Amino acid sequence: TAEFLRRRNFIYDAVTSIEGISCVKPKGAFYVFPNISGYIGKKFNGKTLKSGDDIAQYLLDEERIVVVPGSGFGSKNHVRISYACSMEELEKAAERMRRGFKKLYGN
Repeated sequence: TAEFLRRRNFIYDAVTSIEGISCVKPKGAFYVFPNISGYIGKKFNGKTLKSGDDIAQYLLDEERIVVVPGSGFGSKNHVRISYACSMEELEKAAERMRRGFKKLYGN
């Protein structure tokens, strides 16, 4: 539907605007699968983030947003982000993701 396209485009644009993250725009799913490998090896509070699992846990702990580690889908370099929620929730999540990845970028 048009609403899902709007949400997809919003989250895709939000994710790909973050330095060091790339993503293929999905054609028929309700999630994006961004490559976050540019952040693997970054440190936060003395801990090295070694995989998408660690990045997902960091985003949950630090920014209180849930992304699914890509390891369950065959990649430690990705996370899965659903856009099957409201635009208001997506806007909040996008801001928290930007903030969370910005904290890691220089580390």
